[in-house]
Amino acid sequence: HPLANTLILERAFPLVGLPTWSYTIPASGIYNVHVESTEVPPSGVVIKVKKGGVDQYTAPVLGDSQGAVQFKYSALFATSDAITVVMTSATAADDELNNTKSTCTIGLGA
Repeated sequence: HPLANTLILERAFPLVGLPTWSYTIPASGIYNVHVESTEVPPSGVVIKVKKGGVDQYTAPVLGDSQGAVQFKYSALFATSDAITVVMTSATAADDELNNTKSTCTIGLGA
């Protein structure tokens, strides 16, 4: 269930469950992707940032005692590049229960 968003810089978009979130870059430049997950089950949730469908960054997998993760990934993007944040888990219940709560923010610059 991909979520396509109009790019509004520095606006935090809420992500619940294990969504795929994507948008298209309006103008070339350095952009940053900041993801903060505050409620993450210890079942191996994986968060990736993709550019044009190619993996660019994979967040560290959480240990059993961790319940949150955040990261910021910066890169040069061209006009019309697609940035996608993909959240997955080996445990199907993670998506069904919507027990992962995150936000994704896009900004200009590193």
